[in-house]
Amino acid sequence: MPLQEKENVIATILALQGDVEVSNIVDSLRKANVTHGCYAYKFRVKTSESLLEKVYRKIAKKPKYCVTTITDVIGIRLVTLFKSEMLDVYKKLIEFTAKETSDDSSELKFIPPEEVIVYRGKSIIEDLYNDIKEISGKFFPDLKVQSEASVAGYSSIHVICRRNKRIEHTPENYFLPIEIQIRTVFEDAWGEIEHKYGYNHRMGKAEDPSIVSSPHIRNHLRVLKDFTDACMEYAECIRKETQRSNAIEQPVTTKPVSVEFDKDILEQFKDASFSEDFIQRFMKARSTREEAANRIAKNTANWDEICSLYITSAQEFSELSKEISQDNCLECLDDKFKLAYFYCKLNEALSFMSTNEIGYINDAYNIYTFLEKYYSEYPILKMRIGQALGKLGQLEDSIVKLREAQAMMEECKEISIKEKKWPSYLPKVDYDHMLWGVPKLLGFSIWSKTQESGVTNSQKEQFYLEALHVTEKCIGCIRKKEDSIDVYNNLLYYSTGFIFYANHTHEALPAVKLMLKKYLKKFTSFFSEINTIPIEEMDTLFRAYALLEHKKAEETANILIKACLRSTRPPSRSNLKIAQNAQYYIDNKKLLSM
Repeated sequence: MPLQEKENVIATILALQGDVEVSNIVDSLRKANVTHGCYAYKFRVKTSESLLEKVYRKIAKKPKYCVTTITDVIGIRLVTLFKSEMLDVYKKLIEFTAKETSDDSSELKFIPPEEVIVYRGKSIIEDLYNDIKEISGKFFPDLKVQSEASVAGYSSIHVICRRNKRIEHTPENYFLPIEIQIRTVFEDAWGEIEHKYGYNHRMGKAEDPSIVSSPHIRNHLRVLKDFTDACMEYAECIRKETQRSNAIEQPVTTKPVSVEFDKDILEQFKDASFSEDFIQRFMKARSTREEAANRIAKNTANWDEICSLYITSAQEFSELSKEISQDNCLECLDDKFKLAYFYCKLNEALSFMSTNEIGYINDAYNIYTFLEKYYSEYPILKMRIGQALGKLGQLEDSIVKLREAQAMMEECKEISIKEKKWPSYLPKVDYDHMLWGVPKLLGFSIWSKTQESGVTNSQKEQFYLEALHVTEKCIGCIRKKEDSIDVYNNLLYYSTGFIFYANHTHEALPAVKLMLKKYLKKFTSFFSEINTIPIEEMDTLFRAYALLEHKKAEETANILIKACLRSTRPPSRSNLKIAQNAQYYIDNKKLLSM
């Protein structure tokens, strides 16, 4: 039988078998109370046409892809009202599959699940990965559990399992695959809209000819995602408030950090015979990114406008790099052109990363890893890779890469002392930036580990203290006021967090309390009045005052709440969390969480 005809036959068989099986599977889930606690559940079976269309779409990049490779012939979605309910539903699902795997009397037998993927979105609610891995290990020790950043931005749990039942006219070891997704009602609504207007257009699959593609779709979907995330998190606030449970952790966000441009690098551009027009366009691209950073600092634009500036900057740097090397063939470039190419691509990636959008951060990471093949001796590249990994939630890898950058820059310093000049792969301006930039980023990645699920208070105490000690290395290395504000904000936050979680007998506690007062004094010296302080920095100040039982704590909390609620309409999800924590302090005279 010809290959295409065989694929058509198998697709028809699988679609028909799926129609036969799906009702029994869903009914069994319902009887086993897996759906209990779900707001809704729904299912579908791929048609033979849909199966074949997926093969034709995938086969260009995966030549061996075929109908039996598809893992979602049957798709079931379990929808919860709250993100915190997803774990309960997942546990019931895994218990159900374990029973169906081991119970010989069961009519609905399953093979052990072959894969679980936890998609991380942009929600600031805690990551579910560690809890899911722990639950899975109790029933299936060898089950592969992956955590992936979703390019589209949604949070969801995907479980791939199969019926333990042979299907005639299919390969010998083939069993009907079922993909079961668990997500919130908010993620589900946004996902349906994104699939219709975003995913289908990206894949060229628009089913409704009346729908026209628009270059603004991606931005609109991102804004809608922010709204749905805010709704999901506010719903979680309501639920937790009624249950009087522990608070959700409040993260510190990172801001783009750009290296000051060095006259020596400009001179190298000129020595390589780059035109004045090229150099001016390079500086313009940097200015575009700096304008975005300034608007963030002054809170003078909405995030869409800021992202647009960052993306424009990235595109400008990309055009410059293409003028140097059309096909990214770096072997044929001399050293000066190779250096210019490096700085164009490095800045392109930094502009993408500064958007804080998962898709663009992935774009930045891919650029950095490409550059690493040719510029492995450049310490600042290691720093940027570490920064990108941190933003993608790969914290251990981030910490390793940042420590590698730290070691390399110290080696370069020794070379500069010995040879009385800085090597081309680490100009003095880069070294000066890394001297405080690396410990700041490293401290942040260490602190970020406090936000992972399953982390104990004792571990949080340790991470806060380590982040504090690492970040202290920034002191005395910073030139700009705005960079000093960022660093002292982190020092104040980490010392506050350590005191919040530390055992009262911890030997470092007295010293950190003294440091907290010192950092508080330095931090407040940057501002003339409390109401001129940006929201995130004001939140840090409020927490420090509250922990010290300072008389200004309640006043700062009230100013903070007003600032959060008037910052945007509606308030952003992070500002809602900050306001909730401040209100809790006013009502209870103690901090809800760190």
